Amino acid sequence: VGGGGGEPYLAAHNMLLAHALAAARLRKMQAARPTDQRALLSLGVHADWREALSGSEADADAAQRSMAFTLGWMAAPLYTGAYPPAMRAALGDALPSFTAEQAALLRNSSDFFALQHYSTLMVSRPNATFPPLPETSFYAAEGVRWHSTRGARKNSLGWDIAPFGLYKLLKHIDETYQPRGGIVITESGFPSRGDDAAPHEATRDTARVCYLKRYLQAVHRAMGEGVPVRGYFVWSLLDAAEWEHGFGTRFGLVRVEPGTLARQPKASAVFYTRAVKAGGFNASDGECNATTQAAPRFRAEGAQLQAVVNASRGGTPSLEVSRTMLLRTVRLPPPPRLPRRPSRR
Repeated sequence: VGGGGGEPYLAAHNMLLAHALAAARLRKMQAARPTDQRALLSLGVHADWREALSGSEADADAAQRSMAFTLGWMAAPLYTGAYPPAMRAALGDALPSFTAEQAALLRNSSDFFALQHYSTLMVSRPNATFPPLPETSFYAAEGVRWHSTRGARKNSLGWDIAPFGLYKLLKHIDETYQPRGGIVITESGFPSRGDDAAPHEATRDTARVCYLKRYLQAVHRAMGEGVPVRGYFVWSLLDAAEWEHGFGTRFGLVRVEPGTLARQPKASAVFYTRAVKAGGFNASDGECNATTQAAPRFRAEGAQLQAVVNASRGGTPSLEVSRTMLLRTVRLPPPPRLPRRPSRR
């Protein structure tokens, strides 16, 4: 949604109601089926993590308010039946309200928490040094000032690469909403420029492999602390027309050549395949640090991944290359088994 006034909030409000009605209808249709044969339903919630710029109470309040707008706007109605109080206080009548019946339909209408996450921002309370966002901005109602994450590198769209934000977001969702069915990360990925990169350069894909390694480590850390993450889906399998930037931005694990639509697996496709099969991957301290250039050792690993891609075009990769990659795949310790959460319906 875009534009100003109350239209975006009305559009989102109707989308939430449509989801609630669809969930009720689906559950009624399949009530007679065995539990393990019922379809699961959720609504994707897109959210960055918002970190306070400083340790001040004012900046902490700003971060909480910003999280209410970026996460709570969709998540709070799905689990509490109402919008966050911070949004209501800031928007007043511009924010629609749910009837008691609608709120009852919304609460726990998702079988799992579907999270879409890419980046992190730091926020502060506006002041003379950091004035508020322009009043013409749709996001001005948050009443905060956005800042780049300290020390973080940026991707081709200018988004901060900050894996710690995913860890904190997962913890926050679990503590705030305790979603039954756990959390499934339905989108997370890395954009790269596609209009000026030669195919052989694009398939080396070291930056995307680094992104996946660091963000998966953040997920693993959260799981080790009891957060019930049930899945992680990379966006995306194929390069595609990105909704805002067209073919100039590529998210795919597989390169798609414009015009011919020829497909070529990138190094990230090989890495992710091997990580899924092995249940883990090799990573060392300092490797792929989000605030530094990639270590030479990892660039060498990227070259080995590309060798697998190149070898696979003509058939089975060479035994030497396969052994090298398997030796570099190290299983992470399994996360603890998590007890099933009781239903909050």
